Amino acid sequence: MSNVDDFPKISVVTVVFNGEKFIERAIQSVLSQNYHNLQYIIIDGGSTDGTVDVIKKYEDKLYFWVSEKDKGISDAFNKGIAKASGDVIGLLNSDDWYENNVFYKIAEAYKKNNKCVIHGRVRFWSDENTPYYEVGGNDEIMDRLMSVMHPTVFVPKEIYDRYGVFDLVYKRAMDYELILRFKKRGVCFSYIDEVVANMARGGVSDCHWFATQKEVFVIREKHGIASIKNFFWVVSDVIKIFIRQNLEKAGFDRAVSFYRKIFSRLDKVKL
Repeated sequence: MSNVDDFPKISVVTVVFNGEKFIERAIQSVLSQNYHNLQYIIIDGGSTDGTVDVIKKYEDKLYFWVSEKDKGISDAFNKGIAKASGDVIGLLNSDDWYENNVFYKIAEAYKKNNKCVIHGRVRFWSDENTPYYEVGGNDEIMDRLMSVMHPTVFVPKEIYDRYGVFDLVYKRAMDYELILRFKKRGVCFSYIDEVVANMARGGVSDCHWFATQKEVFVIREKHGIASIKNFFWVVSDVIKIFIRQNLEKAGFDRAVSFYRKIFSRLDKVKL
């Protein structure tokens, strides 16, 4: 086997608050990678359920973990990034999980160009046993939408050091602001056309989609996107989300699939 030093150190930060139901799946998806230069960090926001007990089961395999109150998801991720010393850093929410055997692919992408943000495809799940959609990424259309799937993103530490971490102002579209900021600063992106991470539907931005769209508008304004174009995009997206969600509620799965094929700007595969 190759020496550990042949591979970049990968830091992974998992943030969680009252995630007893899913946190173990996330932890196991990291530790089961069998990657030999791994630094795993868990930031818990002061959970009051059984989350801490689950974390303690694995604490001998963790580089660092803490359970304390924070100022939200962005603050928790920033704490983890500050603790991380890896060459490249991945961020994983407690209800998401990595695909098997993906860290060595991340390492290979990093070795090819260690100045780029690495990202890939994400598989969405309707429930614990039902895959829903597989979605690709495309950093070239970041102005228009969050087209880089955040659970799949691995960022070289030096990019965080140079361009900053999450802005605590944003509560729902913080990942969009961060990645768009990198893009606007001229950071390169390296795409892996394979599933890197799995994501349960119904996250913060999914459940509060209208408030998320308002934040997206503000973020685009901040990064110099023309107001008229920005307004048109937000109105268009609100209408499309409203139609899609009502089709889903009515059980028109085929109509939703057809609708996505027409309007989606990303590669989406119904599973």
